[in-house]
Amino acid sequence: FTGLILGLASRHYSKGGSVLAFFMGLLGAIGLHALWNYSSEGDFFALYVILQLPILAIFVGIMVYLRAQESRMIRRRAGEYASAGWISPSEAHMLGSFRERSRARLWARGFGAEPAMKLLQKDATRLAYNRERAASGRVHGFDYAEQTRLLERVTAHRAHLYGGFPA
Repeated sequence: FTGLILGLASRHYSKGGSVLAFFMGLLGAIGLHALWNYSSEGDFFALYVILQLPILAIFVGIMVYLRAQESRMIRRRAGEYASAGWISPSEAHMLGSFRERSRARLWARGFGAEPAMKLLQKDATRLAYNRERAASGRVHGFDYAEQTRLLERVTAHRAHLYGGFPA
């Protein structure tokens, strides 16, 4: 529960809001734990089916939704770098899909370049997150030095993966 609340807060609030969200998440976690303890005193099975399974289903639904939202954001922000020519459109698509990321690592493993693919994915995703934080107003200003450093790393990973040829 605490992790879910912090995950939501990291997308929408400042650092101060995240601290408040932590305590709200902690209270929710304490409440759920108290419910679990209470269920051992009474009809555990009924309480489990009536209350705990629906709570679990809601949490799983929220996690699936958040993962899909994250994929769309990464694809959109990586697409901006693709439009600028730093990565290819197919790489932007790959970065926004967990399944495509796995397929790309498997492809790179075929010729011993899986570590470079993992680093490409990691650094390109950091670029997308940095851009999203700036675009959403969660940080003031854009860290151009960090962007430059990550773009240089992504370029180096791409050169290792593709032998200097564009993807």
